[in-house]
Amino acid sequence: MINSRAQWMYRLRTKLIFGLFAIFAASLITSMLWIGYFQKIALLNDSSLEASATSETLKSILKLQMLKTSEDVLQRTLEKSVENNQLLRVNIINKEGVIKYSSAKKEVGTVISKSDETCAGCHGDNDSIKPATLTILVQKDGANRFLRSMSPIWNEKECAKCHGTGNKALGILLTEKSVERTFTLISSVQKRLLFSALIASVFMIVIISIVTEKFVTKPIANLLNGTREIRRGNYSARIEYSGRGELAELSEAFNNMSADIKTNIEEIKNMTSQLNLLYTIVERLSKTIDLKELKYIIVDLINDVLKANTTMLVTESGQDETFEIMIKNKDGDTPENHLYTLKPNENPPFKGLTNEMLKNLKKKGPLDAYLTEENHIVYLPLGIREQNLGLLVVMKTDKNFRDSERELINALRNHASVAFENAFLYTMAITDELTGVYTIRHFHSRMEEQINKFNRYGQKFAMLMLDIDNFKKVNDNYGHPVGDTVLRKVAETIKTSIRNIDLPFRYGGEEFAVILPETSTNAAATVAERIRKNINEMIIQIEDDLKLSVTVSIGVSACPKNGTIIRDIVTKADDALYNAKETGKNKVCIST
Repeated sequence: MINSRAQWMYRLRTKLIFGLFAIFAASLITSMLWIGYFQKIALLNDSSLEASATSETLKSILKLQMLKTSEDVLQRTLEKSVENNQLLRVNIINKEGVIKYSSAKKEVGTVISKSDETCAGCHGDNDSIKPATLTILVQKDGANRFLRSMSPIWNEKECAKCHGTGNKALGILLTEKSVERTFTLISSVQKRLLFSALIASVFMIVIISIVTEKFVTKPIANLLNGTREIRRGNYSARIEYSGRGELAELSEAFNNMSADIKTNIEEIKNMTSQLNLLYTIVERLSKTIDLKELKYIIVDLINDVLKANTTMLVTESGQDETFEIMIKNKDGDTPENHLYTLKPNENPPFKGLTNEMLKNLKKKGPLDAYLTEENHIVYLPLGIREQNLGLLVVMKTDKNFRDSERELINALRNHASVAFENAFLYTMAITDELTGVYTIRHFHSRMEEQINKFNRYGQKFAMLMLDIDNFKKVNDNYGHPVGDTVLRKVAETIKTSIRNIDLPFRYGGEEFAVILPETSTNAAATVAERIRKNINEMIIQIEDDLKLSVTVSIGVSACPKNGTIIRDIVTKADDALYNAKETGKNKVCIST
């Protein structure tokens, strides 16, 4: 009877031990499978979002090049976009399915049939193009897997100049990004989970076989509770076990595994956060190519992203030995502009700047970024190739720059340099080389803009037409170099006599124009009189014994008083200028 009971107890204990083991093993493996599955979905989703963001960012950059550069430069940009192996292929495909530009030059001109299995993602059952960027997973030959992003290229206003207005969509930007690394990471996580489950199972069968019911029930319950927490996403959950032996080791291994998973997930989230931040940076920098507006954006952006106490942007002002210094403080709402002229043996009154730094901006050759020894100030030269365009000085007074911020700082510098160069080249294209004011072509563009604002919002504006009196005599008596000096001095005086939002232009020869946004006729006349007076009082030092002074005649017109189209407003201002010339010169006349 005792032997029979012992056998029964043995069988019961054996069944209990193996039953508990079976339950635990099943729960553990199930949890690992769920974790692996959700990790796979999360990683693929993150990769898809990253691919879509990369496609949109690349499209924004290519859009600027499509508008401002040649087709050869655009082709080279696509070819270089795949050199770092982040992208496998980049194609620009027109509406007829012809590859117009490609990172693989031999594919240019290839026609893609809409019967291609991947085309259905965009076109569906008809020829329409979906309005949003679409990213799909493509697998070829059973092994080569990549994410294909198809971003529509719409026929926007600036595109219609070349492409006309007949088509709503011009084509798509197709990018392919390899996800083999993602699948490798997924496989690694799954193998780690599987390996951890196998180890846990081995340990558990050893432990369960040598312990009694007293040491089995509670530890297994703890393990089951731990796996449930992990399955719910609580990767901070830990299994508390105060004993020794295999079960304690199993608990520690499980805790390490959950900690590793938590660390991996945090790393993925950090990478996603950095990518989102870089996307935001590129998006903000790509909003404008106006140099003045871009300076404000860069200073604001750097100050906010790096959480700095003070950010300075130093650029050349266009005048000899004079620099424009834009400063944004942590507590300031908007950046402040300062003009500083180099003084011998005296550094600028701005902390962190020296005369040597300002002089280096005028030198050819790239400058290096560097941190001070205390890690409180970082210097970021902005420039492309051999040209230095500006210097960013970022200061933290209450803490140091962390090592983890260095990669972000370099990314900020690179993106800001590219945006700065684009804006600088655009500014050069719209600026008169001799006088430093805008060109007549830009005059017509800004006049159209003011007319559109009036038609849409009712915003009035005025314009001035100026002409230097008796300028031909200056050229005849003193030569054209002296005439050029006079033109430059008159342009400088005009710029210092108007507001920041006012726009000066060289209209032709010795004639200038000024657009005054949100200005009435009477206010425009006041500005015109101030310009006339300042030029009249201006003394131009030509040589030691030669000084000149000139006068100007000015005509004033306004919208809508004198018209609501460019031709009428310009004609009225020109008529008023002619009247000023005919009635004595050196005066202001308002158009009637």
